[in-house]
Amino acid sequence: MALGTLEVTLLGARGLTRTDLLGKIEPYVVMEYRKQQHTSSIAKGTAPLWNQKFRFTVEHEEDEHEEDVAKSQNTLSLILMDYDTFTQDDSLGQTTIHLGEAIQRGVENGKAEIGSHKYRVVAKDGTYCGELHVAITFTRKKESKEHYFGGWKQSQSQF
Repeated sequence: MALGTLEVTLLGARGLTRTDLLGKIEPYVVMEYRKQQHTSSIAKGTAPLWNQKFRFTVEHEEDEHEEDVAKSQNTLSLILMDYDTFTQDDSLGQTTIHLGEAIQRGVENGKAEIGSHKYRVVAKDGTYCGELHVAITFTRKKESKEHYFGGWKQSQSQF
């Protein structure tokens, strides 16, 4: 099992659809990877800028070759929400990013980047409602050559 870190940089959005009667929109993004979740700050307008970084811990089985396993376990969901003060927040839509190939490249090469890219946000009814601008980097955790025994660390150094 290779461990690593998935760093997601939420840059911004544009073309977001307004859901409130007054026409104001206060978007934020909920990101989910496996059982981990992060939430961005609340922004304003139909073209918000966040420039926020979020980190997820990745556990990748070396023998994960089946397509359905890779798709279900290596996806990042970005759910775009509209903050409301007095009522329940509205869902604007979501996008799903498949990370299987990027994680596999990162496991093999130590690091893999999906540069700044725009992802279409789709509402529950399938209509286009804007786009999110995201950059992603997966970095494999370096293997430690130290061993722990009962709370004590044994290093490889010779005296």
